[in-house]
Amino acid sequence: MDAATEAMKQSEPMQGNLTASFTFGLPIPKSYSKKAHQACKTGMTAHTKKPDLDNLVKSMLDAMNDIVFLDDAQITRLIAGKHYVEQPYVSVLIQQGE
Repeated sequence: MDAATEAMKQSEPMQGNLTASFTFGLPIPKSYSKKAHQACKTGMTAHTKKPDLDNLVKSMLDAMNDIVFLDDAQITRLIAGKHYVEQPYVSVLIQQGE
């Protein structure tokens, strides 16, 4: 994961118990009507489609093993969410402790 490597620069992987926070901004389907598109933009429509939130989180944690932290078993608290956005993004925050 190039982004994790860049973020860590030359730092050693984090140790101890960690809290991981993820926000996934996922694209609004192009096939949605203008009304449905607007409902997604304003948060009126939740992202209840695939990909599953747990799969998104798992793939991110696996990619950060040995880069950001030694092992994802160190994660003792997890905060995650997904929603529709016009410009997709992923926000990740890994913090020491709970």
